[in-house]
Amino acid sequence: MNHSVIKKTQMRSPLLGLTRLRPKGENGKKTLMASVILTSLVDAFSILVIYLIVNTSTANEIIKNNKGVELPTAKSTITLEEGVVVKILDGKYYINEEKVSESRLLKKLNQVKTEFESENKKVNLIIQADKSDSFELVNPILVSSAATGFEKIKFAVTPKGGSKL
Repeated sequence: MNHSVIKKTQMRSPLLGLTRLRPKGENGKKTLMASVILTSLVDAFSILVIYLIVNTSTANEIIKNNKGVELPTAKSTITLEEGVVVKILDGKYYINEEKVSESRLLKKLNQVKTEFESENKKVNLIIQADKSDSFELVNPILVSSAATGFEKIKFAVTPKGGSKL
């Protein structure tokens, strides 16, 4: 059996890659310098970068919960997608953080939906209201969103025993 083929295919040890250098001005002193194998470091760095990119998505930052607002709880939840956020705070309506009167709700929802569609974004409506808010406060949003043509209407909720969405 020819052992030279096996020797050629074996991986070389980093210690075999050591070289002897004779720096200038050191009168013959010899030092060892190891060659660094960067392949595994580059792989580990690439995995770390990909992990950070994937896990820093802002999908969970769509809803900013205001102080004093307690969202309703739900047994099953899904992560909210980007969309138009309508809040009810102290009986007043806010669309994407802008205060809107009940009479202008339909017009503003139509305007915001048109802006989202022009940017080729999915148009979801997310309603954020306190769990103690009455249906009379939520109903104008539902009527206006239906008239505007929103197909997906979602409520911001807190998962039972979990964090807020």
